[in-house]
Amino acid sequence: RPKVTGTGDLVIKARVIGNGKPDSDVTTFRFRGVKDLIDVDIYGTSASKIYSGVEQSAQGFTFTTVPEGAASVTTKDPSRVRASGKDAGTYSMALRADQFEITPADPDCGIGNVTLHNGRLVIQPAKLVITTNSAKKLFDGRALTAAGSIQGLVNGETVAFAAAGKQTVPGSSRNTYSLFWNRTAKKTNYTISSTRLGTLTVTAPSVAAPKLKKLTAKKRTITVKWAKVSGASGYEIYRSTKKTGSYRMVKKISKGSTVSWKNKGLKKGKKYYYKVRAYRTIAGKNFYSGFSPIKYKKIK
Repeated sequence: RPKVTGTGDLVIKARVIGNGKPDSDVTTFRFRGVKDLIDVDIYGTSASKIYSGVEQSAQGFTFTTVPEGAASVTTKDPSRVRASGKDAGTYSMALRADQFEITPADPDCGIGNVTLHNGRLVIQPAKLVITTNSAKKLFDGRALTAAGSIQGLVNGETVAFAAAGKQTVPGSSRNTYSLFWNRTAKKTNYTISSTRLGTLTVTAPSVAAPKLKKLTAKKRTITVKWAKVSGASGYEIYRSTKKTGSYRMVKKISKGSTVSWKNKGLKKGKKYYYKVRAYRTIAGKNFYSGFSPIKYKKIK
């Protein structure tokens, strides 16, 4: 018995042959077979979203067929054709063939290869904007600080946030910050998109330079007199034997109201040059004025 295989409609013609007998008429056999096999690609929907603190999803699918339009695809349970998640990250749809029903447009066609392409949900971290304030003050020995704020937390989530900048001595520095992820917000669900850091500035107090009023020489002694400087805590007196020579401090006055000093034990015939500066003491730190104009006197 011969075996015949094929696809699509099949027509077989045959007749019976026997010894000593006439041949029979030709008989035609018609078989309706499968016309074509349809290849189907099913694509799960993909989506990119921003972390919101609640569950999010990418749902649904599309499909293509070869030849085009040769079949329709439906799903038994649309709610299962989805990728879902809450935290920042990537979630796969994990499609399965038994989730779908494929119906050829031509009932005589068959289904060939079915290829599943998983959709995915990508949840991007939410963006935070951190701001710290600027501040300025005159030096007082205490640290200068300023507050700050954090924007972008979602769904009522919280994080321990504090402006951490400190400036104590005269100068400037950035008002930095600290974050402690020990509350309801997760670090992996957020990214810091921008920071606006303020500046903390501590200024030194200004001290006016004293005016050197008069030098008076008498019996190997020179009396130095200067004008009182408002706010001064005291004065320093510098002396040299040459106008452009090296000056050294010969007396420190620790009282702002004192405005004269007697320099004793000087040598006859020598010239002595003087200059004075004021200082102000705040929290144990001295701030100095410039020097007064230089004056000199000769011991006779």
